[in-house]
Amino acid sequence: MIIPEAVRQLHLCVAFKGYAVPLMDCISKSNEAIVYVRDNNLTRVSELVVGLCEEDVFIGENSRQTEICLLSIDHKLINNFPGGIADCALFNTDIFCLVEFKTNAIGRSLKSVEETYETAISQLENTLMLLVDKIKEAHSDLFRIVNDVVCHIVVAPKFPRNLAMEQNYMTAFAMKWKIELSFENNHLFS
Repeated sequence: MIIPEAVRQLHLCVAFKGYAVPLMDCISKSNEAIVYVRDNNLTRVSELVVGLCEEDVFIGENSRQTEICLLSIDHKLINNFPGGIADCALFNTDIFCLVEFKTNAIGRSLKSVEETYETAISQLENTLMLLVDKIKEAHSDLFRIVNDVVCHIVVAPKFPRNLAMEQNYMTAFAMKWKIELSFENNHLFS
């Protein structure tokens, strides 16, 4: 089995050695110009999707058609993480995107919108802490190896977005982590 360079440079196989599911069983790859990721409602695992089949997806724009890896984290690599964990990471050798899907959230009140965002942020932070620690134990460094680390929260198109609230969360996240938090369902990989 050939390990993708994006996985190898972060020493991810070593970092997650001994987990119930081998890391490479949690990795999917694509060289497509547009990469679609969804959180499968039946399996509860993030997966690559061929062609746009629904609205509730995360889109990796890959105009250079470099190899992009999807690491399915929640309910695949890690199950029942205390406090929750991000659904997946979509990454290449230069960009690492953590993605948390909240596409089933309804947001019927301002309080429920706030709770949805705060839960997602907590899951992203838990994942960041775990990844940074595990990668460091494997003698690598996420923030030094890749040029850009970003976190995305993906909600359904019908979710009542609160742009002022989102801006406040993005600012607080950037101040705490020195990385971007985005509420967009896409990222440019070039």
